[in-house]
Amino acid sequence: MKQLLDSDYLTGVSTWHSYDHHTGITTIETTQDCSSFVEENKKRHKSSYQKDGIKQEWMHAATIPIIIQMKWKQELGVDIYNPDHSKKIASLLNDPEYRYLKTGTLRL
Repeated sequence: MKQLLDSDYLTGVSTWHSYDHHTGITTIETTQDCSSFVEENKKRHKSSYQKDGIKQEWMHAATIPIIIQMKWKQELGVDIYNPDHSKKIASLLNDPEYRYLKTGTLRL
């Protein structure tokens, strides 16, 4: 049975605990509903959002939900807050698996 340990209503991140009495294994799971991020990115992708930003000398390239940030750090060792990891982040964002995170079509 899963038990909610924590839930942040601002980010949508929830932390769950479960314990399997047969195996003695404890599991901590972090979840986040990313649907609002994906929908907003789709809207921006279809609009002139990115082109307008570039004209004004800024560019919002992507929105990366916390759960994806955690996954990249844990599984790939990529920290989005580390400037030394910027090439790997660009590579991940250009990967078709993560295109839903981008707000436009430009290759990073």
